[in-house]
Amino acid sequence: MKLHKYIATILTTILIGGCTLNTYMYLPQKEDYYYLQDGLFTVRTEDNETIYGYFSPAPPNSPFSNITILFFHGNAGSMNTMADTAMLFHDIGVNFIMFDYRGYGKSTGTPSEEGTYKDAEAVIKYVLSLTNIDTNNIFFLGHSLGTAVATEMTLKYKPKALILAAGFTCIDDMTDYYTTYSFPSSWFLEYKYDTISKIPNVSVPILFIHGTADEIVPYWMSISNYSRAKEPKKLVLIPNSRHERAYLFTTQEFRNEITNFINTYRN
Repeated sequence: MKLHKYIATILTTILIGGCTLNTYMYLPQKEDYYYLQDGLFTVRTEDNETIYGYFSPAPPNSPFSNITILFFHGNAGSMNTMADTAMLFHDIGVNFIMFDYRGYGKSTGTPSEEGTYKDAEAVIKYVLSLTNIDTNNIFFLGHSLGTAVATEMTLKYKPKALILAAGFTCIDDMTDYYTTYSFPSSWFLEYKYDTISKIPNVSVPILFIHGTADEIVPYWMSISNYSRAKEPKKLVLIPNSRHERAYLFTTQEFRNEITNFINTYRN
């Protein structure tokens, strides 16, 4: 067995954003049924996969009713595990859209880096076709792995602004962080998710949010991404907050910063 193949086997125990850094890279939760039925939709990708998504309209008379948050989730779970996030943004008062990447939930196919981009692109095209939202006030929000997908989509579709929560710099940096020796991730992974090289090309406002007690992605990675970003930008480090949405998204600081950011950059 070649050395890098041996290393790849060892690295199946390494965690990144709640998933094992192995040849699968992803931890999808398969579903036969979605709990959130009202607002469920499907789209077809350019390579003919079926992607399931969910749209929660803003509450009536909300001052944020013209705002839409498009959420790119991390690499574990499914939309069934994210109902709390949908409820959070309903309480904030915005339209909220999320979706399952290929292989997650009821979405067909097998996850890959290019696949996640194709899935996101199909959903974005669907969202832009909707007549009941203001397409000039769409904010992209990514969490963990989703920050890389959201960044890639921002370069193509230029939303009103971009929010990156608990984001990493790139897969190479993550493998370096979790191993004693530095090995190119290309030896054992076909994924790059190279956010830090893309961030300088983002031309919309960016909010970086990270918990200082993040046990999966070190918060210095958000600092690194922030340092490469253009203005306008903001970095928020939430003391003692961990990586998962159940910790980070439920803090009052997170809610306040999201609300203020939307207020600042909305039309």
